Amino acid sequence: MTEEMSMGYEFDYLREVRRTLEQPFLPERVSGLGGAEYLLSVISGDMPYDDIVADFEAQDPDSEWAVREWIAEAIFYPGFVIVARAPGDQRPAGFLTFDTRVFVNDAGTGGHLSWVSTTLEPKTVYVSPAFRGMGFGDAFVQVLARQIPWLLERLSEASHGSVKNLRPEQITFAMEAECVSEEGLRFIEKAFAACDAELTAAGRVGRWIAPSGLEDAIDRGGFDEKDEPETSIHFR
Repeated sequence: MTEEMSMGYEFDYLREVRRTLEQPFLPERVSGLGGAEYLLSVISGDMPYDDIVADFEAQDPDSEWAVREWIAEAIFYPGFVIVARAPGDQRPAGFLTFDTRVFVNDAGTGGHLSWVSTTLEPKTVYVSPAFRGMGFGDAFVQVLARQIPWLLERLSEASHGSVKNLRPEQITFAMEAECVSEEGLRFIEKAFAACDAELTAAGRVGRWIAPSGLEDAIDRGGFDEKDEPETSIHFR
């Protein structure tokens, strides 16, 4: 195989790795307050979501939050919404949307991958008023935290694949978010700490060295400097 053909294969492999990394990992259950387990499901692609939206709107008909628009936006990009329910209750309790972006720099020069960067961006979290205070926010934090082992495992597989002889000069993980409320900031801070703990415990990514910690790319919107309380639980 010529060097040109070999490089083309590596590029195709890296593109497939990136596509895999950008797919969400969905645990079947996550725990809330007192160890209660909540059920998770994904709405994606062409799946209908009008019934879910109608359920949320029926639970809080006077809500000021644009639930329908947020869900429609997430279905368009990044292409999915994670919905949580309490066992035995058919009503949706809340939903989470997030984006995972992966950049893999061109391989080949000097036998190196110059950069492999992964950014996890929580976009919207919503919990219906009837289910607030039951730990659904913490359950969504768990969903985000579990993305880190999933991502590390996929990168570990790549390190033993067709690019196994390439050594990334740098692997980075970051969390990016734009907070628009004090409640949203608290959620993001919890999610950042949980994801960072998963990452720092890893040590290695297969044949590659794992990053030492999660990079902070959070726009706190000044809410970490304010004393007055906010009522919104949302961030964008």
